[in-house]
Amino acid sequence: YVVFFEDDNAGGASDRIIIYKMTADWTTKTASIVLDCTLPVQPFNSYFTGGTLKDITQPGASSQKLDALDGFFSYRAPYRIWTGYNSMVLCTPVNLGNKVAGIRWYELRQDNTTKVWSVYQQGTYGPADGVSRWTPSIAMDDNGSIGLAYAVTSSSSVYPGIRYTGRLASDPLGQMPFAEQTAIAGTSAITGTN
Repeated sequence: YVVFFEDDNAGGASDRIIIYKMTADWTTKTASIVLDCTLPVQPFNSYFTGGTLKDITQPGASSQKLDALDGFFSYRAPYRIWTGYNSMVLCTPVNLGNKVAGIRWYELRQDNTTKVWSVYQQGTYGPADGVSRWTPSIAMDDNGSIGLAYAVTSSSSVYPGIRYTGRLASDPLGQMPFAEQTAIAGTSAITGTN
């Protein structure tokens, strides 16, 4: 499967996930990619500054902003096979306003009989603390619990670092209720050129 999204804030027709299915025939050495489905999702805004690659502020380096890496799903699309369905988890940075990034995440499910995809749950992780969270990665374990890791920084007090959160399969849908933890606390601004 090849998965991407459209954002109506960035010229897309609507806020939605689009899934293509790629099939390869190794005997005849041919391949095809066909549209599998489009899935409407809750509104989001993945659009930052229009391609300047300098979106997120950090302390001590107001002129050296960081790229939000927006406009596509981050990391990979972890795909799991379960009894009765398959699942895929996805994430991307989104613009929460005031130059603050958060993370939009999804769990998609595919019925094993009909092969039809649906959005099982979705949410935006971005506590109202002025800290940007971006460059996310997401994964699901053997119990259906989800982990979400990401870079962090703020314009005034949080140097670039790495944090994470998560949810158990039994938690309310659309939420990442684990208390955010710090994996690596930043100690200085990131400077240099692209």
